[in-house]
Amino acid sequence: MDISDRRTRVRRALRFIRTRLRDRSIILTAAVIMALLAPALLRAAPDTLSRHSSVSLITCEPSDAIYTSFGHSAIRITDSVSGADIFFHWGVFSFDAPHFVWRFVKGETDYEMGVVPRKYFLREYRKRNTAVHEQLLDMTYAQRKAVYEAVWENYRPENRTYRYNFVFDNCATRPYHMIMDICGDSIVPRHEEGVTTFRDIIWQHIGRGSFWSLAIDIVIGSEADRPIGTDEMIGFPLYTMQTIGSYETIKPGGLQAPFVTRTQTIVDGRVTALDQRPLTAESAINTAIPVVVFILLMLTAHKCRAAYKTLAAALLAIAALCGCVVFFLMFVSEHPLVHENYNLMWLNPLYIISIVLLFTRTSRFGRAVSLVLFAVTALFAVILVTGLQRMCLPLMLWWAVTAYICFNLYLKQRQTR
Repeated sequence: MDISDRRTRVRRALRFIRTRLRDRSIILTAAVIMALLAPALLRAAPDTLSRHSSVSLITCEPSDAIYTSFGHSAIRITDSVSGADIFFHWGVFSFDAPHFVWRFVKGETDYEMGVVPRKYFLREYRKRNTAVHEQLLDMTYAQRKAVYEAVWENYRPENRTYRYNFVFDNCATRPYHMIMDICGDSIVPRHEEGVTTFRDIIWQHIGRGSFWSLAIDIVIGSEADRPIGTDEMIGFPLYTMQTIGSYETIKPGGLQAPFVTRTQTIVDGRVTALDQRPLTAESAINTAIPVVVFILLMLTAHKCRAAYKTLAAALLAIAALCGCVVFFLMFVSEHPLVHENYNLMWLNPLYIISIVLLFTRTSRFGRAVSLVLFAVTALFAVILVTGLQRMCLPLMLWWAVTAYICFNLYLKQRQTR
């Protein structure tokens, strides 16, 4: 069977998928079919590229789902002679994989490389109304051939699976390093130190003060606040695009020219600016709630001691549960940025014991708890001021409320003695 017959079969299979995709409820079925179609794509792909070929870096803008909040990257290879137009990306995973949730929590999630025709790669981003950008790279014919061979070698069954790392090994770093491994000797990079921090980048993508921002601020530690340079920012697709766009390539004779010869948007849609997101309604509410609770407590502290204790116990229980999560991530998981987390000082699993003792009539315990909470709050304030680790204001206000409640309980116990 010659290559034209293979392409005919592939086109028929793609036509079948297009018919099935008219019903959006079976997108999962289409994904399975695409997985089964991959061997056919492999057989139909040309063995090598012609000189009328191109290699591009594809950057997909972030969207609303948490797992798409940071965008996506891919390599696009086209060949006008063979008609090939293929997207290679490293973002394939399945929620139905065995023990997916447990492995994700431990930081042991395995991702795979995917190979998708142009039409079906871009279809998903059109549905999301998310922009997709293409940067055409200035490569020699030998470099384009090397990239083409490298992506297919990476797609071999024994090579396509890798251990995903949120920052250092993901869908953005894989294509970047593949391009640089082949073209690095002819590239003049533009490297800057101390540009930003991982926490700032996360806030830029998720929004400071949002629910997910608060959750991430709890579990990531001081490593997220150290200054990083452009080399470490490539784990985020928008910064990968920015970094590649700043490079120059060395031409014969020593002349330098931009490594990206053309940048174009191939799918129109929403674009995310790489600056600090403005205060949203969600972040404003998250910041205001602790303040409102604190004011209400000050106004009602003298009226209902039982309710006061119950609220203190609830806040300590939340701190203990969050502390269990922080402890697990620090000492068990393989996730990046979660070690050396000073949040464990005030989100401590041992507060479970405090909840039991809180309802005893010993003023010594009330004094001890109050002193510990105030000391931890003061110590963490020092950490914030020194910049060793940053924290969102809502969480610090919430902890101040807890300290205030316990201190008032101690005062009430002294008055009733």
